[in-house]
Amino acid sequence: MIKFISVFFISFFINLLNIKIKPEFSLDTTNGVQKFHSEKIPRLGGLGVFIGFSFFILLQYFKSKDISYIYFLISSLPSFIGGFLEDITKKFSPAKRLIFASISAILTIILFKVYIYKLDLIFIDNLLNILPVAYIFTVFAITGVSNSYNIIDGFNGLTASISILVFISFAYIGFIKNDNFILNISLGMIFSVLGFFILNYPSGKIFLGDGGAYFIGFVIGFLSVYTVFQHRDISPWYPMLLSVYPFWETIYSIYRRWFLKKLSPTKPDAFHLHTLIYKRLIPKLFPEARKNKLLRNSLVAPVLILIYIPFIIGANIYWDKTSILILLCIGYIFIYNLFYQMIVKFKIKFV
Repeated sequence: MIKFISVFFISFFINLLNIKIKPEFSLDTTNGVQKFHSEKIPRLGGLGVFIGFSFFILLQYFKSKDISYIYFLISSLPSFIGGFLEDITKKFSPAKRLIFASISAILTIILFKVYIYKLDLIFIDNLLNILPVAYIFTVFAITGVSNSYNIIDGFNGLTASISILVFISFAYIGFIKNDNFILNISLGMIFSVLGFFILNYPSGKIFLGDGGAYFIGFVIGFLSVYTVFQHRDISPWYPMLLSVYPFWETIYSIYRRWFLKKLSPTKPDAFHLHTLIYKRLIPKLFPEARKNKLLRNSLVAPVLILIYIPFIIGANIYWDKTSILILLCIGYIFIYNLFYQMIVKFKIKFV
């Protein structure tokens, strides 16, 4: 337990140092359609998460001599670096970040010899029997998960709290399957993210940044592939349900931008579900939050978590029941779309 507390404090103090120093190159701009803060905030929260977690990984390696921990650190590095370069330069394009994330995915396949081998859908499973297809699909999936957690990183505590729920779920699977590698990776991430979370929520003193979001997304993508590959009785739809919110947010954003608005899918806009909750739903439910941006910001994550928790619980109850997990995924997508349309139709001015 001491090592997990150490990870928490390393993450916490590195992020606290960033808050105190506020290095100019790391400060987030207040301009842009996705900016909802009124002062410049350091966006290096991911640095504390990554360093704290790396310290934990090295401790685990020296204790167990299991080279898998070093392989994992090597695999995760490109995804973090790609996002981190955007945090400090603000000129590292989405395409370049996706390339770095895909390098992490490729390293996962090479170093761990794991890949997506089934989806429990006959017509797709037949394709996945062809190894090159399975490898390409795995790279695409891990890269997509990495990017999806960056997409939902729009308000205080949102990506951090969602990811903590997911890591708790993987820790549970690691525990019941007696898989110390999955258990330790998950617990290490929980405590390193917590070191950031208490400084980010609700006050927003520091932001996760692209480095943190891509890193967290990669770890979840890695665990999703690794867990199902190593434990063949776990349904591939178990990790899908755990990440169905960021996954569907990404798919719906591409659909909205590309097909409805005829814009580039990488072009940012202010029509994510979390943005609409901030602009339309919170002011309606909590009138006192209309003029208090911080309060309004801090209420977004709890609303989305309340919707999400039943599906997280369902995933951990039915982790080996593909049909139920698919129905739960469809159920979440239905609720998301219904909720989205209800908010859009609210007769409330954007404030």
